[in-house]
Amino acid sequence: MGTGPARRRPHRTSRPSSQRHRHPRLPAHRRRHLGAGAHHPGVVRRRVEGGRRPPPPPPRPQGAHPRRGSHGAGPRHRVRPRQPGPPRAPRRHPGRTRRLDPRRPPRRRPRRATGRPARHLGRDRRPPRRPVASPPVDRPADLTDPLVRRRAELVKWARDPVDVLPAWVAEHDFRPPEAVFAAVHRVADEGAFGYTRRAAALGPAYASWARRRHAWEVDPELVTWHVDVLQGVVAAVTALSEPGEGLVITPPIYFPFLDIAPTTGRRQLEWRLRRDDTGWHLDPDDLDAVLSREPDARVLLLSHPHNPTGRVLDPAALARIVEICARHDVHIVSDEIHGDLVRPDVEFRPLLTVPGAAERTVVVTSAAKTFSLSGLRCAVSVFADPDLRSRVLHAHPPLLLGHPGRVGIEATIAAWEHGADWTDGLVELIGRRFDRLAERLAAEAPAVRWHRPEATFLAWLDVSACGLGPRPGATLLERARVAVSEGVDFGEGGEGHIRVNVGTAEAVFEEICDRLLPHLGVAAGGGA
Repeated sequence: MGTGPARRRPHRTSRPSSQRHRHPRLPAHRRRHLGAGAHHPGVVRRRVEGGRRPPPPPPRPQGAHPRRGSHGAGPRHRVRPRQPGPPRAPRRHPGRTRRLDPRRPPRRRPRRATGRPARHLGRDRRPPRRPVASPPVDRPADLTDPLVRRRAELVKWARDPVDVLPAWVAEHDFRPPEAVFAAVHRVADEGAFGYTRRAAALGPAYASWARRRHAWEVDPELVTWHVDVLQGVVAAVTALSEPGEGLVITPPIYFPFLDIAPTTGRRQLEWRLRRDDTGWHLDPDDLDAVLSREPDARVLLLSHPHNPTGRVLDPAALARIVEICARHDVHIVSDEIHGDLVRPDVEFRPLLTVPGAAERTVVVTSAAKTFSLSGLRCAVSVFADPDLRSRVLHAHPPLLLGHPGRVGIEATIAAWEHGADWTDGLVELIGRRFDRLAERLAAEAPAVRWHRPEATFLAWLDVSACGLGPRPGATLLERARVAVSEGVDFGEGGEGHIRVNVGTAEAVFEEICDRLLPHLGVAAGGGA
């Protein structure tokens, strides 16, 4: 044996330097997949003299073991090469209960049940919630687009040539509430236009509207529906009277009422309005005289508020009318379609709120005038007596009166459920129109006599002193290119009158006045 220093035998488990020096923070499950010489941020290679890295070792033969070499490799000792692909996800910590996914927001700790305010809870502290802003109040926009309305062929705008401004038919030009548009859009988006049972919801919707608007408790089960107010009026008149019996109307009156008696075989009787310095009035004593003179009268047809004069019957007059009709066994059909458009300083009472009216009164109304929905064809009849309702419903064949369509039903329900603020804005806007009309008539056409209406958006003007002839509406259409309603069309008492619709945008209204008033400012004798 030699006398030199003994050489240190290498340990059987010696490994290449690239695997012998590792970063202490690299976890074991990551070191397992590192081959010889593989580069990883956790591997620190030993530097040699000169500061250069040693060259990487040659690739290991397939199946060779780094400690035993290729001769000892067998099925149990063979190391499979790492398969290409995405890196494995890190192992989940045994104490964690949720997945470490950066795409998921971290869960908040539950609020401690200590009763302390949130500012004492550390990271569970939350900023105070901002108060939710209330939606803006829906009011009618003071705008009118004549081009759109003519293109839609609305009767008001498309009946006459394009150089004529319309102020005749009782239909305003203001855009309905946004809730109505939303309801119509919803029906269109659903694409469900078949037969519907939604008409049953009209009763609760109108009952809610009557309670909020008129302090009137309506039984939803006693509300029936049809396509428009005139259909309901004719159905009630023909159900409550026989051919040859009398129908009482109140001229000057909404001109379709003048056609009901001749077309249904009833006799037309007239309870005429009186006019004095304070306006137009219905005298209950005159009604008593008519019914005493005509014992076969069976129905009184009222327009309440009155069209065209805008007169609203006060509670005392209503009570007297109900008492007279009960004494003469006369039923009352009350058209109250303008009842939502009453001046704030005037009291409007639905006829069915009068004591004694329930067993003999039918109220017919619609959202058409208030919200300008006439083309959607939906109206209701309101009863307070089940027997009277049954009598009217069973007096006609089941299919005669038809059924409103779904679009009209949904629009009407939306208007009655969400249109209160909008209606208040409309009444205010109409009031400004009448203020302006009174100002301009006083300054430019003092010969015109009129009484500011208590309801509606219709002005009933006496132009008999203006020298326009027996049909002043036709004369104004020719001279001023403005279409107004002819007074004689409303029956007895309409001579020398015109009805002017002020329910339009300010610019259109001012243009109507600019065209009309020069022809109304000249008296019949030629003086200004």
